[in-house]
Amino acid sequence: MVDVGPMDFPHVPLDTLTAMNNDPLPASRHAEAERLLASALKALSELDNEIERLETTLSSLKAQRPRDLAKIDLYRSAIAPQRRVPPELLSEIFLKCEPGEIAVPIQPRKIPWVLGRVCSKWRRISIATLGLWTDVGIYPGVEKNAASQKDAVKCVLGRSRPMPLTSITLKINNNLLSLRQLIAPHVSRICNLTLIGTSASIAPLLSFSPDLFISLETLAVHVEVIGLPTEPITMVAGATNLRKLRWNVYCPYSGLLHFPWHNLTHVIMTDDNPFHSNVALVILRQCASLIECSLSLSHHENFVDSESLAIGEHLASDVGGARICVPQLEVLKVSHVYSGPGRPDKFLPHLELPKLRHFEVHTNTYTSWDPASTTTSADLRYLLERAEELVQVHLGWRGGEPITDEMLRLIGHGAILPKLEILRCVLRDDDRTLAKYLDMIEERRTAAASPAVTDFVEVELKIGVYQRSGNAEGLLGRADRLHDERRRVNAYYLEMP
Repeated sequence: MVDVGPMDFPHVPLDTLTAMNNDPLPASRHAEAERLLASALKALSELDNEIERLETTLSSLKAQRPRDLAKIDLYRSAIAPQRRVPPELLSEIFLKCEPGEIAVPIQPRKIPWVLGRVCSKWRRISIATLGLWTDVGIYPGVEKNAASQKDAVKCVLGRSRPMPLTSITLKINNNLLSLRQLIAPHVSRICNLTLIGTSASIAPLLSFSPDLFISLETLAVHVEVIGLPTEPITMVAGATNLRKLRWNVYCPYSGLLHFPWHNLTHVIMTDDNPFHSNVALVILRQCASLIECSLSLSHHENFVDSESLAIGEHLASDVGGARICVPQLEVLKVSHVYSGPGRPDKFLPHLELPKLRHFEVHTNTYTSWDPASTTTSADLRYLLERAEELVQVHLGWRGGEPITDEMLRLIGHGAILPKLEILRCVLRDDDRTLAKYLDMIEERRTAAASPAVTDFVEVELKIGVYQRSGNAEGLLGRADRLHDERRRVNAYYLEMP
């Protein structure tokens, strides 16, 4: 075997020779190896330095890139089309955002506040857009924030000046903000005012001096606890634009008798505010312009304060047997609050309603239909015979059968209510009642062949029973067969508890 070592290749490059085997180098080549090692170490050091330099440059370039992108965005923004949008047009766009009610305490995440946080220009324009600040709701919070809330109220109310304040809602459960003083400079601009609170907190606002609320169109009063305002309602004196009143107070208030009713077109007296029928009649007698009215009547044992009863009895002689004409009234909704024995005073027989198109009467009782009640069948017939323009009738008397057999026959033939299109009744009787109404619907279809009679568009019959009879399903099937593409007939039984 021939032994070949590094000394046998004196001219082979050292790196190649070293890679060939692990034999020791000849002494003559040690110096060469040392020189090459030093050179390689120097080259590595230079390479590391270059890498470090390049990494530093790369880091710098990477850091510079977002700054350049930001400049690009800035320069693009500088020539962007929206910068050329005129402030007037931007203001119109803001108004299309439908900000809704601006509440105090402030809600910074809602419009218009959020618009003002986009940029200084948008803030200037949003503040200058008066229409953004015309719907305001003031709901005072805790006492420790009273000062900041007062400043917010002043700021918000002032930003709409001199435009009308389309809607102001004041919830007044305390006097922390002295709201009367805060809104006093703006009352001439208020179009729609809602007052919510206790009687004591609302009374000072109702007693504003006359002739201040010159722009007022709608007034809503909600007293949250039992109690009557003690101050006269002077704020509405001179409010010649006032057309709508919503009164939600637990008890009637004698100050309403001196209210400027003659200009009102819409009056809503909720179920929480039952009236003696004489009070209601005296009010309606003054409503020459009334178009829609919702009110609640109560039998005298329901009145919780002696003042209301005394007012009604005092006005009985004033009303007498006179007919009261409300010439423009088109919608009348009456809720009869009845919870005990007695004879409620009559109401409908006193009314002449030549333009009535929509009539509703409801009661909270399940007792039988009383001939001496506020709305007897005779009274109802008197009203229906004279209301030739009636299109909708809703009878929610849950205690009996308000429409007599003869009246059903006349309605079916079109002799009364010839223009009636919608009839809704809540009844409590046996199957015979439902059968009579279905007969009437069929007769009306025949009568509608005459151009003077309109066929039904919708009939809804709710029959309250304790237990269904064996005929129930057959009658419901008959009602379904009367239903077609031109007329909806819905009949169903309500199981009584």
